[in-house]
Amino acid sequence: MNAIQRAVAMLFAASTFAFAGSAEAAVMFHAYNSNGGTCAERVSGGYALKPCDKNVAAQRFTFDVNGMGGPITQSTECLVVISGYTVGSAVAGRNCTDTKNFTSKKWRWTNGTQIIATESPSQGTCLSAAGPSIPPPRLVLQACNANALLTRWDVLQ
Repeated sequence: MNAIQRAVAMLFAASTFAFAGSAEAAVMFHAYNSNGGTCAERVSGGYALKPCDKNVAAQRFTFDVNGMGGPITQSTECLVVISGYTVGSAVAGRNCTDTKNFTSKKWRWTNGTQIIATESPSQGTCLSAAGPSIPPPRLVLQACNANALLTRWDVLQ
């Protein structure tokens, strides 16, 4: 059993709360760069790239890793694609019950390291991060085969 499978098994009962009325296998995860040192963290106005700390709640996201597609949540907010599915399109946090002013809030896990915008026509745009020179929200869509600043999205253990 690999680390992701163990985490899913351990967290299944405790983590389904993030999807009210659902029996999906939601797990906590954090997003970090390829060397594991910089994570996406929720800050006022969007997200920032900060040193990874598994104890920081603002760096924890909840997601169903079964590959079928669903929301990525953090408290009452969901990560949403603001408009379109082009490379560089902003991804921001919005109230999960909101149904306006964004393109999609569905994502699916693939390859254990990428999260694809499920409703993207090309299926080639993945959740990524812009560099610190870009103003918040700093989470963006990136070509899945590109060398993005944020390349790994792994389950917290």
